Amino acid sequence: MPTKYTIAICDDDFCFCEQLHNLLLQHFADNIQSIEDFANGNEMIQYVSSSHTRFDFILLDMQMPFMDVLTLAKHLRNIKAYSETPIIFITSYESAASEVVQIHPYEYIKKPIDGSNIISMFSSLIAKEEENNARLAVTSKGTYYNFKANDIIYICSYRRKIELHTVD
Repeated sequence: MPTKYTIAICDDDFCFCEQLHNLLLQHFADNIQSIEDFANGNEMIQYVSSSHTRFDFILLDMQMPFMDVLTLAKHLRNIKAYSETPIIFITSYESAASEVVQIHPYEYIKKPIDGSNIISMFSSLIAKEEENNARLAVTSKGTYYNFKANDIIYICSYRRKIELHTVD
């Protein structure tokens, strides 16, 4: 059974999000647990701060309202769970890519998107993740959790209840 990943797309262009969403599901349905779309950085930070969902891959538009991409990316990098999460920047501007090198992005996507480039990039990303990151998938009360093995400190069992202790 393939590993299932959660993906966050933060872009204020609804049509682009839908196009990317559909492309990813069409080619990687077996590898995707869920895709969440956010219209701006504030929305994404609020969700990340209040949700138990941890995103495995993050796609950020470089031109968004309310919060610039550097502020959002730095905020995400300062959250331990996202310090090494692959971030892919989405841009319409060739020169904008050089501004975010300090965030250590995994890749850049140029708008308008080229489906074959996206498919190739995500295939490489998924292969790299599966090669380097063993995972433990758990379903509890209808919620799916996907933990990196390196983040698990220990697991204990008491009276038919299993506790999973992680770095976060």
